[in-house]
Amino acid sequence: MLAAGLKGFTEYEEEYTVLEALGKGKFGVVYKVEDRSRGIYAAAKHIKTRTQHDRNRVMEEIEILESLKNPFIIQFYQGFESRKEMIVVTEYLDGGELFDRVASQEYILTEDQCSSFIRRICKGLEYLHQALIVHLDLKPENIVCINRSSTDIKIIDFGLAKKLLPTQEIKVMCGTPEFLAPEVLNFDPISFTTDMWAVGVITYILVSGLSPFLGDSDHQTFANIIRNNYTFEDTEFEGISENAKVGYFKFKERLRK
Repeated sequence: MLAAGLKGFTEYEEEYTVLEALGKGKFGVVYKVEDRSRGIYAAAKHIKTRTQHDRNRVMEEIEILESLKNPFIIQFYQGFESRKEMIVVTEYLDGGELFDRVASQEYILTEDQCSSFIRRICKGLEYLHQALIVHLDLKPENIVCINRSSTDIKIIDFGLAKKLLPTQEIKVMCGTPEFLAPEVLNFDPISFTTDMWAVGVITYILVSGLSPFLGDSDHQTFANIIRNNYTFEDTEFEGISENAKVGYFKFKERLRK
């Protein structure tokens, strides 16, 4: 039996041609596909759904994506399912991850450009948070350039996203270690500032090339996060303005209030 609003796997095979694998994650594989009728490329995330819990999780992702329409957010196309798998089809972005772009030898990243990137990320988050959506997995891999000639970005991968209603208290234990907020590690209620903590980490990395809380193990990373243990003493900060450092510190202090 198909979930409401989803098509079957046979229809997926009729509508799309699978071209190549783009990446593999914990929950499935993303493929580049071609929409035969429209002649455009798309990205199809194939997710194994062995249990009802797995199916519910993917349905939550689809419902969230269907409700979103913003220039800084990945655009959802369609959802499909079979007995053991669900497929989330979105627009195809061929610009690559933001960090891969700025780390290339040809690209000279300035503080002004860092500010511009962070402003765009925050505009996307502002839209999400106004829609009562918390992303919960903001990291460099999930900030993608829309094409190879542009530095316009979109936020992708809503596999961990949640609808956060004012009357709800949600606790989670998920995400990528070095970008987790203290409330996640302490299993305290999350809020929209949980996403903003990750923005702070991304900002630090953009400016310096270093990850502020990353330790030699997940345990050490978690300890650094809980203790708010980061520094501006590394040589990578020698060319960074005091304004950028002070701005980062004030940003972090304001978030935790």
